[in-house]
Amino acid sequence: MTTAQTPSELLPCPFCGGKPHHGKMMDESMWSRRRVPWRRVRCNECDISTDWVCKGASPSEIERWNRRAELEANKNARIHELEMQALDLASENSILKRQEQEELEARKPLPLSYRAGAMTSSVDGGATVSLHFNDMAEAEAWFVAITDQHDAALTSKATGPLPGSTGGSS
Repeated sequence: MTTAQTPSELLPCPFCGGKPHHGKMMDESMWSRRRVPWRRVRCNECDISTDWVCKGASPSEIERWNRRAELEANKNARIHELEMQALDLASENSILKRQEQEELEARKPLPLSYRAGAMTSSVDGGATVSLHFNDMAEAEAWFVAITDQHDAALTSKATGPLPGSTGGSS
């Protein structure tokens, strides 16, 4: 069961959370033939206060103080709610951006030579090399100049170094 808040209970300071107290001042100016009490609510910690009000207004000052505290708490709750929404939107935006990047990477076309299905290249020695690729294949090819001299060396059964090559032991 919750109890209703009585007007005599001061809520904590809306700015620092400190404990408030009632302040009282007597106006003994030359304009007044009687003593007029002035009241306000003031925080002990940060010295924030309501305006001074004239006699007998203490319950209304408590209500004004408590309303300020409630407004401040509601404002802070709304700020927190908006911050959480902003973080959610930023996170969602990041996810969507990443998905978009992945889709763009997946759609990126392969180089034209790969998409053609075959790559034909003529090497200096006159031999023709044809390489066939699928659309998603990656390959490294080393092209060697095949000369008549090297061709003869590869087909002969001669022992020893290849003609035209130097170094090494036999």
